[in-house]
Amino acid sequence: GVPPAILRAMQQYLNARLKDDIDVGDLCRHFHVSRSKLYRLFEPFGGVRKYITQARLERCYTELLVADPSRVKVADVAYSWGFTEASSFTRSFRSRFGTPPSQVLGRGFGREDKPRPLDASAA
Repeated sequence: GVPPAILRAMQQYLNARLKDDIDVGDLCRHFHVSRSKLYRLFEPFGGVRKYITQARLERCYTELLVADPSRVKVADVAYSWGFTEASSFTRSFRSRFGTPPSQVLGRGFGREDKPRPLDASAA
């Protein structure tokens, strides 16, 4: 098997390059692994592409949450993280977080504390 440290290193490598066009071949060469080994490593995440997409969605969520809604558009944030089609981005975002990106935009803008889901005990 492959040491877990290599998977962590690959994840760090990918996370640092999420705004770039990531080539699987480059990843294999950088870490001296075959494509099949790379695909096996990322199988638990649904594959390398799915891992990258999910990580990009997480970054979009975080960026949208604290964005100034009067200055930032959902499409611009999506595009900056490599999503080129608004409709597929919205579908993926809603599938991942259960809410459309427009509902997240600006929810945490100007707040020191991060917004949390409504707490039943606060009612």
